[in-house]
Amino acid sequence: MISATVIGHVGQAAIEERGGYSVLRFSVASNRKIKGEQITTWVDCTLLGKRAEGLAPHLQKGARVAVTGELWVKEHEGKRYVKLDVANVELIGRPEPSERRERPASE
Repeated sequence: MISATVIGHVGQAAIEERGGYSVLRFSVASNRKIKGEQITTWVDCTLLGKRAEGLAPHLQKGARVAVTGELWVKEHEGKRYVKLDVANVELIGRPEPSERRERPASE
């Protein structure tokens, strides 16, 4: 098992019910500079159960997070995908107002 912490911004998040339990899937973009060029690595994160239900409303696009869990790489059709089975999520910043999702006006 490889344990890792990824710090970055949430790209998208979705929660679904599967077999009687909640599954929260979200992506995190982590940026670094190599020889002056910014490189973005997307990490696909998965969290299960009641914690997934409680966290889902807080994972707005653009929110800054620190995510810790078990890291693994999946290969499919010649491409590599970085995955993280989440153990802990810390919200460390909110998205800028221009990046927040618009909410419909309540009646």
